[in-house]
Amino acid sequence: MTLRRLSTFLVLLGLLLTACGGAPTPDLEATVQAAVAATQAAQPTEPPTPIPTKTPIVKPTSALGRTPTQKPTETPTLKAIHTPQPVATTIDTPMSISATAATRSGLHPGWTTYTTADGLADNYVSSIAVGRDGMLWFGIAGGVTRCDGETWATVTSADDPLTRSLHVPLAVAPDGAVWYSNWTVGGVYRLDGESRTFYTTDDILMGKEVLSIAAAPNGSLWFGTRYCCISRFSGLSGSTDDGEAWAAYTWEDGWSGDPVGAIAVGQNGVLWFGTWGGGVFRFDGENWTNYTWEDGLGSNSVLCVIVAPDGALWFGTEGGASRFDGQTWTTYTPDDGLADYVVSSIALGPDGTLWFGTRNGVSRFDGQTWTTFTAEDGLADNPVSSIAVAPDGTLWFGTRNGVSRYLPQD
Repeated sequence: MTLRRLSTFLVLLGLLLTACGGAPTPDLEATVQAAVAATQAAQPTEPPTPIPTKTPIVKPTSALGRTPTQKPTETPTLKAIHTPQPVATTIDTPMSISATAATRSGLHPGWTTYTTADGLADNYVSSIAVGRDGMLWFGIAGGVTRCDGETWATVTSADDPLTRSLHVPLAVAPDGAVWYSNWTVGGVYRLDGESRTFYTTDDILMGKEVLSIAAAPNGSLWFGTRYCCISRFSGLSGSTDDGEAWAAYTWEDGWSGDPVGAIAVGQNGVLWFGTWGGGVFRFDGENWTNYTWEDGLGSNSVLCVIVAPDGALWFGTEGGASRFDGQTWTTYTPDDGLADYVVSSIALGPDGTLWFGTRNGVSRFDGQTWTTFTAEDGLADNPVSSIAVAPDGTLWFGTRNGVSRYLPQD
């Protein structure tokens, strides 16, 4: 019998004796007290239950990339994976294009910001491309919006499988067609006027989540995916050398297989691929060459890449902006005047200056001096995800709070 139960028993016994007109005798009280003492002595003393301690989770710091694997001494054999044709599906549902007149007002000289109130489909602008006709195309969370400088139009359709995605890569091909995708549709769209064609990844792209798109001067399109492959489409350009419209390249062909977040076409048609973790890969059509932070790249996580008029490559990384002239690497960081280490977009201005979109504003570099613009100067928001230059020399900056247009002041 536990101490608690014995105490309860004594209370009930006392009440019972009182109710019957009696009272407990001294002998009974002594006996009960002895029993209580014996029970207390026999009651085991349990140690207090310890409070479990939480093992801290140590997250790895965002170092300048991972240690690359040793490069093979022999050039890997190129193995292109070709898929059956045809695979394109023409969407017959009429496109719904809602147009809104563009407003032109700003609180800061040279700056104008556009939001959903002006005609954007969403305020989160992840990508911007400029067509040969000067049309501006914006990859918006969940769709695509275009602007001719006077009117905004959002391109959608009744059965559009596009859902809200914060990353909508797009590119304008030499024929004027717009290619776009996002992480959820499982393919890519080709928009030509009011006609739209969908290409599925189940049979072609070898990777569901398309992260980057680039158009080559010869008309071929290149797609970087989150998993396993880089795909090339040349069905409309007739530039394939093997008779197939689609080809895919995997890690077996000589590159790491990391997610490809940026693509640029350099001189002589050389392709440059920026990956999330594997550095940069150069592909000349036959051989792959890898560059990492050990070679001078700011970080192995590459977010954007452009080719300058002098042939130099500029890479936006998580460790700064890196320039490569084919021989020498130079990396710029906040110590040099860059707004932030993480550079998500780069564009060449009409006067030859370079613009870098970062998490803390946009930085302009003329080769000697860095100048940074933030929300206090008129930018819609400090994190800048994309930059494009229109034919009239104005610069467009995509942010999570709309798109900003800037006309450089004399």
